[in-house]
Amino acid sequence: MFTLLLSSTMVARGQTATTATGSPPLVSTRSNFNRGTGELLRGHNSTDYKAMNVPWLQSSQCPKEMVVLVHGIWVDGSIGVNALEDSSEIFDRARMSLAHNHYTNPLVGFSWDSNTKISPDGSGWNIGKLIAKDNGPKLAQFILDYMNTCKQRNQDTKIRLIGHSMGARVILSALESLDSNQQWNRNKFKIASVHLLGAALDDEEVSKNILYIVKNPMTLFELPGWFDPYGIKSAYGKAIEDVVLRFYNLYDPQDKALGHPQLYQFYDQDRPLGLDGSQRGIAVPSKYIQINVQDKTAPLCDANGDGRPDYPFESGSEVGIGDNHAGYIGFRDPANHNNLLDDGAINVVVSNWNNSTATQKHFSPETTTC
Repeated sequence: MFTLLLSSTMVARGQTATTATGSPPLVSTRSNFNRGTGELLRGHNSTDYKAMNVPWLQSSQCPKEMVVLVHGIWVDGSIGVNALEDSSEIFDRARMSLAHNHYTNPLVGFSWDSNTKISPDGSGWNIGKLIAKDNGPKLAQFILDYMNTCKQRNQDTKIRLIGHSMGARVILSALESLDSNQQWNRNKFKIASVHLLGAALDDEEVSKNILYIVKNPMTLFELPGWFDPYGIKSAYGKAIEDVVLRFYNLYDPQDKALGHPQLYQFYDQDRPLGLDGSQRGIAVPSKYIQINVQDKTAPLCDANGDGRPDYPFESGSEVGIGDNHAGYIGFRDPANHNNLLDDGAINVVVSNWNNSTATQKHFSPETTTC
């Protein structure tokens, strides 16, 4: 079986659980953007953010390293209307999975205006991509401010980034922003590691060559801008090469959300990086490593333990190993939310940090029914 029975008290003993205030570390750009147009709202600029309970704001001591997790699209809002998940639940479940793997450094959640309209015409999807890209400079500014603060204290610290689904675009946009930042380059700062989990961006966008990025037509069957209406897609390979020490793409060919015919490939007319890895033949950075993690996700349809099947499953759906896109971060026990049933692909992430090999998982049964 795949029951881990990780209790909340175990998490609380680690530094990743909460600060003394009882609230988890969070960087938020919520309500910075118009979720109907993607435009910045009045009173905000391209690099502002709000930090709450982040370690260096609470004490004079920088941790030896810190993880920033960026969630994907359609998170928060009214669940089932313009959202599929809740950001605070995602961040908490990630902390539980990290704690299970004996990781005790701080985890900071990065929360952004991802709850755009869920609609068949793809408008909310495209606006979500635009907002994700425009959050890159905001995340970059937070990272730069953090590194500068620790440098001024003569304290060395590492930043590790994890991006789930559309959160991958936020992170790659942040890397691009840092790559062109004079202060970042003058100080010779580096991101210790990046992990993309089920990345919802095109499989050629990790290329170092912009010529691999196909500028798709603006119309399809008279519906405006399904492919890349805002010119969002880019070649991020140079930024990866320059800014990151180790870059991992964790992908899953069985991912039923990324592989769904009415989502990514329908709107973008391309293969997502998180489904089969990078496009064959492209020039990827030397720092780029991709790992098939299909066998790391439990055959369960309810990752957050709310009693409802995750997208795209329905009641009665059969779920196999690797099927659940939301399961990269782990599965919460619906009977006791302080427990985990499985830690998803987080054991691979921590093993990469430790330069070790992730423990082999064996799921029984291999399929379940929602």
